[in-house]
Amino acid sequence: MSYDLQLFEPPPGTDPLVAARAALDVDIESVNPGPVDSKREAWKEVLASALLAAYPVLERFRFDYPEIAKLRGLSEEEARREFRHIELNAPENGNGLQIQLFDKTVSVAIPYWHRGEKAETTWSEIWKCLQVCRDSGGLAVYDPQLDRVLDLENDRDAVLKMYAQGMQFTDSVARGAETPPKPWWKFW
Repeated sequence: MSYDLQLFEPPPGTDPLVAARAALDVDIESVNPGPVDSKREAWKEVLASALLAAYPVLERFRFDYPEIAKLRGLSEEEARREFRHIELNAPENGNGLQIQLFDKTVSVAIPYWHRGEKAETTWSEIWKCLQVCRDSGGLAVYDPQLDRVLDLENDRDAVLKMYAQGMQFTDSVARGAETPPKPWWKFW
């Protein structure tokens, strides 16, 4: 389970919340639609470079296109067109942050692993990445857990509170999984 954020380009003259919900409700083909657009590819590269400069521990995931092609029954060129998004991940022993840059959106996911001071530190790192996406990529941030477009100057505490609630839920599910269920015939 993860806390997910969706970043999108707010269209002029459109309610940002409506645009955010629409950006979230797409499939991979519409996220990376049609033929490769060199301007969008350059935009993703610039944004990835800005994120790596701001948060250098991120690692760029390298797709194994021959393996993808083999597994999916595609040519290597088709695999390159289909998997053209950029993935940036925290290192294996890091905070679990994953950022995926698509043609028109960016998704950010952070696992429910962090409590207290570690959560504060992790969200400070994420917030830096969100600000880079806003400033360098012109993106707004939609938080589906809060169902609102975030104000990066004022909403950090609300996100931390919601993340803490998600941690509590995750912990309760994990505890429940450790407790064997009562047999159906025992009502007490």
